[in-house]
Amino acid sequence: MKSLLPAAVALALTACASPPAPNSGAPQVGTYEGVLPCADCPGIRTRLTLEGPPGHRYRLEQTYLERSQAPFVEEGVYYILRGNAVDPDATVFELGADSRNYVQRVGPDELLKLDSEMRPIPSSADLSLRRIP
Repeated sequence: MKSLLPAAVALALTACASPPAPNSGAPQVGTYEGVLPCADCPGIRTRLTLEGPPGHRYRLEQTYLERSQAPFVEEGVYYILRGNAVDPDATVFELGADSRNYVQRVGPDELLKLDSEMRPIPSSADLSLRRIP
């Protein structure tokens, strides 16, 4: 019985040291929408769908308002990161391995667009995507 105690303590400490996976309860899985700022148009209607495990797939659809072009669509795997440049406890989603496109969870129904360095973008514009039912 004595030899099992150190293993049980180590297992309990390991379980307590890491927070539960962000997908537990799946509060961020779903579809989020918003109109993000655009330098030369009225905005970019953005729709982001996050799927849960297995796979952590995403679909990002961006439509430039008042332009007669098809929406830009990107699909791939997202990664869940802990911490950003200003908040070590932030939950950040990296969309694709090469895109350097990040959004931060700021509530169960809201994601905030971050810059390529995972910092909040200094802007008075609304950079949020909100979950749709």
